[in-house]
Amino acid sequence: MKKIKNLVCIILVLSCKQEKEKLPNINWITNKKIVIPNSVSGEMYNLGLCALEKDIYFNKNGKITKLGKSQGEGLLFFYRNPQKNELSLDDNELSFRIKVDIKRNLIIENQDTIRNFRIQKNKIITNKNKNGRIFIYSFI
Repeated sequence: MKKIKNLVCIILVLSCKQEKEKLPNINWITNKKIVIPNSVSGEMYNLGLCALEKDIYFNKNGKITKLGKSQGEGLLFFYRNPQKNELSLDDNELSFRIKVDIKRNLIIENQDTIRNFRIQKNKIITNKNKNGRIFIYSFI
Protein backbone atom coordinates (compact mmCIF):
# COMPACT_ATOMS: atom_id res chain seq x y z
CA MET A 1 0.00 0.00 0.00
CA LYS A 2 2.85 2.39 0.87
CA LYS A 3 4.47 1.73 -2.53
CA ILE A 4 1.23 2.58 -4.31
CA LYS A 5 0.89 5.87 -2.37
CA ASN A 6 4.48 6.80 -3.24
CA LEU A 7 3.90 5.93 -6.89
CA VAL A 8 0.74 8.06 -6.99
CA CYS A 9 2.61 11.00 -5.41
CA ILE A 10 5.43 10.70 -7.93
CA ILE A 11 2.97 10.61 -10.85
CA LEU A 12 1.12 13.67 -9.52
CA VAL A 13 4.35 15.65 -9.07
CA LEU A 14 5.61 14.73 -12.53
CA SER A 15 2.29 15.52 -14.18
CA CYS A 16 2.16 19.05 -12.77
CA LYS A 17 3.26 21.57 -15.34
CA GLN A 18 5.40 24.41 -14.14
CA GLU A 19 4.29 27.62 -15.80
CA LYS A 20 7.10 29.06 -17.87
CA GLU A 21 7.95 32.68 -17.09
CA LYS A 22 7.41 35.18 -19.85
CA LEU A 23 10.10 37.60 -20.91
CA PRO A 24 9.27 41.20 -20.08
CA ASN A 25 9.53 43.95 -22.67
CA ILE A 26 13.28 44.05 -23.26
CA ASN A 27 15.16 46.62 -25.34
CA TRP A 28 18.37 44.60 -25.26
CA ILE A 29 20.53 42.37 -23.10
CA THR A 30 23.39 44.46 -21.75
CA ASN A 31 25.38 41.86 -19.81
CA LYS A 32 25.77 38.11 -19.29
CA LYS A 33 27.56 36.60 -16.31
CA ILE A 34 28.53 32.93 -16.33
CA VAL A 35 28.85 31.68 -12.78
CA ILE A 36 29.74 28.41 -11.12
CA PRO A 37 27.55 28.31 -8.03
CA ASN A 38 29.09 27.33 -4.72
CA SER A 39 26.15 28.41 -2.64
CA VAL A 40 22.69 29.81 -3.20
CA SER A 41 21.18 32.47 -0.98
CA GLY A 42 17.39 32.23 -1.08
CA GLU A 43 16.10 32.81 -4.58
CA MET A 44 18.82 35.22 -5.67
CA TYR A 45 22.32 33.97 -6.38
CA ASN A 46 24.85 35.77 -4.23
CA LEU A 47 27.67 36.49 -6.66
CA GLY A 48 30.08 36.87 -3.75
CA LEU A 49 29.68 33.14 -3.08
CA CYS A 50 29.97 32.09 -6.72
CA ALA A 51 32.97 31.75 -8.98
CA LEU A 52 32.56 34.19 -11.88
CA GLU A 53 33.79 32.49 -15.04
CA LYS A 54 32.92 35.17 -17.62
CA ASP A 55 31.50 38.69 -17.61
CA ILE A 56 30.27 39.72 -21.08
CA TYR A 57 28.96 43.15 -22.16
CA PHE A 58 26.82 43.69 -25.28
CA ASN A 59 25.87 46.65 -27.46
CA LYS A 60 22.34 47.34 -28.80
CA ASN A 61 23.00 45.03 -31.76
CA GLY A 62 23.80 42.05 -29.51
CA LYS A 63 27.52 42.10 -30.27
CA ILE A 64 30.18 41.70 -27.58
CA THR A 65 31.89 44.98 -26.66
CA LYS A 66 33.85 43.75 -23.64
CA LEU A 67 34.58 40.26 -22.33
CA GLY A 68 36.06 39.39 -18.95
CA LYS A 69 37.55 35.89 -18.66
CA SER A 70 38.46 34.41 -15.31
CA GLN A 71 42.18 34.08 -14.68
CA GLY A 72 44.13 33.20 -11.55
CA GLU A 73 44.40 36.86 -10.54
CA GLY A 74 40.81 37.79 -11.46
CA LEU A 75 39.05 38.80 -14.67
CA LEU A 76 41.15 39.59 -17.72
CA PHE A 77 39.23 41.88 -20.11
CA PHE A 78 39.20 41.80 -23.91
CA TYR A 79 37.61 44.52 -26.09
CA ARG A 80 35.92 44.81 -29.50
CA ASN A 81 37.83 48.00 -30.32
CA PRO A 82 41.11 47.63 -28.45
CA GLN A 83 43.00 50.74 -27.65
CA LYS A 84 46.46 50.91 -26.25
CA ASN A 85 47.18 48.20 -23.68
CA GLU A 86 43.81 46.46 -24.23
CA LEU A 87 43.47 42.91 -25.55
CA SER A 88 41.29 42.30 -28.59
CA LEU A 89 38.51 39.73 -28.98
CA ASP A 90 39.14 36.70 -31.20
CA ASP A 91 37.13 36.00 -34.39
CA ASN A 92 34.55 33.74 -32.67
CA GLU A 93 33.85 36.41 -30.07
CA LEU A 94 33.65 39.15 -32.72
CA SER A 95 31.02 37.18 -34.67
CA PHE A 96 28.98 36.23 -31.56
CA ARG A 97 25.46 37.64 -31.41
CA ILE A 98 22.74 37.54 -28.76
CA LYS A 99 19.11 38.51 -29.33
CA VAL A 100 15.74 38.19 -27.61
CA ASP A 101 12.58 36.79 -29.20
CA ILE A 102 9.82 38.09 -26.92
CA LYS A 103 7.02 36.56 -29.04
CA ARG A 104 8.43 33.03 -28.70
CA ASN A 105 9.88 33.71 -25.22
CA LEU A 106 13.47 32.81 -26.17
CA ILE A 107 17.01 34.10 -25.80
CA ILE A 108 19.08 33.23 -28.87
CA GLU A 109 22.87 33.10 -28.71
CA ASN A 110 24.24 32.35 -32.18
CA GLN A 111 22.67 28.90 -32.73
CA ASP A 112 21.88 28.15 -29.06
CA THR A 113 18.39 28.75 -27.70
CA ILE A 114 17.75 29.48 -24.00
CA ARG A 115 14.22 28.46 -22.97
CA ASN A 116 14.32 27.71 -19.24
CA PHE A 117 14.81 30.69 -16.99
CA ARG A 118 13.24 32.80 -14.31
CA ILE A 119 12.99 36.57 -13.93
CA GLN A 120 14.17 38.45 -10.84
CA LYS A 121 14.09 42.25 -10.90
CA ASN A 122 16.01 43.19 -14.06
CA LYS A 123 17.79 39.81 -14.31
CA ILE A 124 17.07 36.64 -16.27
CA ILE A 125 18.52 33.60 -14.50
CA THR A 126 18.84 30.20 -16.17
CA ASN A 127 18.88 26.78 -14.59
CA LYS A 128 22.22 25.03 -14.29
CA ASN A 129 23.39 23.76 -17.66
CA LYS A 130 25.02 20.37 -18.19
CA ASN A 131 28.37 21.83 -17.04
CA GLY A 132 26.86 23.19 -13.82
CA ARG A 133 27.02 26.82 -15.03
CA ILE A 134 24.29 29.38 -14.47
CA PHE A 135 23.78 32.31 -16.84
CA ILE A 136 22.61 35.64 -15.43
CA TYR A 137 21.49 38.17 -18.03
CA SER A 138 20.96 41.88 -17.30
CA PHE A 139 18.69 43.87 -19.58
CA ILE A 140 17.10 47.24 -20.09
